[in-house]
Amino acid sequence: TGETVFLCMCIDNKIKIVDAMESSNSLKLSLDIGSELPKDKGAAAKIWYAYLSEEERKNIEENKVIDTSKIVEGLSFFLETGFVLSEEEVYKNINGIAAPILNRDGKLEAIVAVGGLSSRFNREKMLEAGKELKAKCYKISERLGYRG
Repeated sequence: TGETVFLCMCIDNKIKIVDAMESSNSLKLSLDIGSELPKDKGAAAKIWYAYLSEEERKNIEENKVIDTSKIVEGLSFFLETGFVLSEEEVYKNINGIAAPILNRDGKLEAIVAVGGLSSRFNREKMLEAGKELKAKCYKISERLGYRG
């Protein structure tokens, strides 16, 4: 895609960036390793939420831990495509996509997210890149023993 790629993991019940490969474009999305991503909006949050148990989701919704309205919207798209989109949900003028890496038990191991300027990483490019990202994440998941 030419955009910045982030490897994210759920650590201490937070979505954290554990590695990144920055875009070579002069104008790019750049976030520090160790940065925490929001759990109530954005592509990584949608993947995180999709892999919560029903009990965990119910707890979040009942206790209003976070506003889930934006992330719930993306679940049907994720079930259809295997990846999610985020259009300026976290940062103005920044779009993103994400897909899961699963372990042998089908549990969420990591999230790969790609983010870039909305003027360059538009919906058409996100849809195209999302298919490629899903395929690559699936191959990584297979290497971890996932056979879904």
